[in-house]
Amino acid sequence: MIGPKPQDSYNSPMRVLTLLLLAANLSAIDPSAVDRLVEASLKTWASPGAAIAIIENGQIVHVKGYGVREAGKPEPVTADSLFEIASTTKAFTALTVALLADDGKLDWDDPVRRHYPAFRLLDPLANENVTVRDLLCHRTGLPRHDAFWYKTNLSRAEVIERIGSAKPNKQFRQQYQYQNIMFLTAGELVGRVASTTWDDFIRQRVFAPLGMSRTTTSYSEAVKRTDRAMPHRKAKSQVTSFDWVNFDNVGAAGCINSSARDLAQWVKLHVSNGDFDGRRIVSAKNLEETYQPHMVIRGDTAAKLLNPDTTQNTYALGWNIAHYRGHRILGHAGVLDGFRARITLIPETRSGIVVLANLGRTTLPESVTNSLVDLLLKLPAKDWDSYLKAEVDKQDAEEARKQSEKVAKRAKYTKPAKPLADYAGTYAEPAYGTVEVKADNGNLLIKWLNFTAKLEHWHYETFRANATNPLQNEDAVFALDASGKPTSLRFLEADFRRKD
Repeated sequence: MIGPKPQDSYNSPMRVLTLLLLAANLSAIDPSAVDRLVEASLKTWASPGAAIAIIENGQIVHVKGYGVREAGKPEPVTADSLFEIASTTKAFTALTVALLADDGKLDWDDPVRRHYPAFRLLDPLANENVTVRDLLCHRTGLPRHDAFWYKTNLSRAEVIERIGSAKPNKQFRQQYQYQNIMFLTAGELVGRVASTTWDDFIRQRVFAPLGMSRTTTSYSEAVKRTDRAMPHRKAKSQVTSFDWVNFDNVGAAGCINSSARDLAQWVKLHVSNGDFDGRRIVSAKNLEETYQPHMVIRGDTAAKLLNPDTTQNTYALGWNIAHYRGHRILGHAGVLDGFRARITLIPETRSGIVVLANLGRTTLPESVTNSLVDLLLKLPAKDWDSYLKAEVDKQDAEEARKQSEKVAKRAKYTKPAKPLADYAGTYAEPAYGTVEVKADNGNLLIKWLNFTAKLEHWHYETFRANATNPLQNEDAVFALDASGKPTSLRFLEADFRRKD
């Protein structure tokens, strides 16, 4: 088994005892044992807080907050504390399409431009044939291109317009490639079909019927809430909070903010086959469509080590499907600055789990979820905290080694081929727009959209961005023509041509 010896793990004897106590309770969740499980995970992963919801046999059996909303302050996380739930939003978006299919207003396989005429893709095959279904299962041939929306000043419409000129790196429908902007597009399409906005549609057709009164798609609404978890980052052993970031422009791909109590209602809808407290919200037929596998997810070595008991992984419509210890599990993770989320469905037992954490880059949601899935399916207990912490530590160490290796390979004592002023100019790329490079007091500055960074010479014609924004550590590689003039720039993994 990969991982530390039992005596080396954090609080391992107590955690094993807790897991055994949970497993021994065959009829219902033991709240005190769940408390011990979650509190141990908070310590293992150094997360300030978390919120949990457990649904068993169609009923909500446990909803609770743990820890604090902000490190160093006493206010506790509650079942109603608001978190950014990031990409777990995607299943909500798939449901809004299912609702419009129920209404007879669209079909899963409708061409996108039938409902969103301005939408375009650069690849001619994809452009002519892309359907609503394609948007929801990550198979358009496009890589992420997340730079368009991540902390930029671009609107949703502007992000979608730019993706129309972005280069694919795979053939249409060839391979699963996670793509947030296609889900953003699906949400905007839903709004057009419903003659409203995706935000209003989901509020009226999903949040209100389920009683999800604290859930919102708006940053401005979310930051007004007093019971709100703060995002945190961890640097070495130091955990610090920071302000919420406005991610409204990623829309239907990840802008929902919610609480454990509200999300328990969402899970209850799914494990009840589209029925909620005796009221039909969505047809079983179209809800089931969102659960059907569409694309195989080829896991790399790191992913396999973090999911050792999963034998197959596919993507449906807004949901991942995993075969875990012989059981079909649906779920989705969410990651945004300072927050982590995971929502899980266990169809065979009509059960589900919500785990929210206010710390970025933590595997707490996966650890707690795995332990609770084992409990609900009456599987042998496993110390997931110890196993996953050991794997994450090894992967972090490997990443640090690679970065050190890159620094070691840096060619020393080189300098740019031209004076810095010669690199100054305007460089353009069809999707990414223009980059401005300026000489400023013996330095180069680079500006793209609302971001500016200082370019520090790395070696030869390669510079590296130094900033406190998303351009941080981006390489800028200039190419010279035969006369020695800088004519192009490789930046943000895109090729910019000089305009002047």
